[in-house]
Amino acid sequence: MGRTHGARRTVLKSMLAAFALAVLSSSVGVTPAESQVQRRNPTLVHARGLVQRGQYRQAIPVLRKFLQTYQSNLEA
Repeated sequence: MGRTHGARRTVLKSMLAAFALAVLSSSVGVTPAESQVQRRNPTLVHARGLVQRGQYRQAIPVLRKFLQTYQSNLEA
């Protein structure tokens, strides 16, 4: 029974990760080229690094700065 639960959990995690990636990699109302530019923006890259290191409080002002220019960016 433990294996079945573990397998379901793994599948669920994979599905959630795929969904999150799809949502976070897109922006509303922008072309794919614009979205690529936004994803490579140094401010957003910096914010991602802060979030990955668990420095959420430090990431908030960085993301707010990014959102001043890219209001519809879903990742931010």
